[in-house]
Amino acid sequence: MLDVSRITSGTLELERQRVPLEAIVSHAVELSAPVVDEHGHTFSVSLPTQPLWLDADPARLSQVIEHIVTNAAKSTAPGGAIHLVATRMAQRLLLSVTAHGTGIPSSTDPKLFDILVQATATDRPRASGLAVGLSVVQRLVELHGGSIRATNDGSELIVDLPLGPPVGEQGE
Repeated sequence: MLDVSRITSGTLELERQRVPLEAIVSHAVELSAPVVDEHGHTFSVSLPTQPLWLDADPARLSQVIEHIVTNAAKSTAPGGAIHLVATRMAQRLLLSVTAHGTGIPSSTDPKLFDILVQATATDRPRASGLAVGLSVVQRLVELHGGSIRATNDGSELIVDLPLGPPVGEQGE
């Protein structure tokens, strides 16, 4: 709860460093694997073949991805499919997590990133928890100079982040 308080109040300081996207995603996949496995989902990850570098707090961005994947796993019927796809668009990274499930009810969509909003499809039980997750995710993404949005009736979340300069452009 202390982290939630710091994040929502704007007092959290990021520990930025130059880090490859692959390391952040790898850690997030490892953290979310138990929930994905528990629900019997297939999970695929597609990253660009060329390494992408971020000026970011790797622990916080890993939390963002882990939370989005975990939410997708919990809101998708058992045996579903979840896809994480990273795409470079100029100097931006688009990170998409798509769950082939019921998505987010359209009545909840505009409030999705508000604190204490917990969206649940009508055929799925309400998840336990404090319902602060996506508001915290949004704030962490914004602290990194990015944005997050839901598309496809809430079955896809897209994180848009700035990329750091390629290796060699910072005197490496």
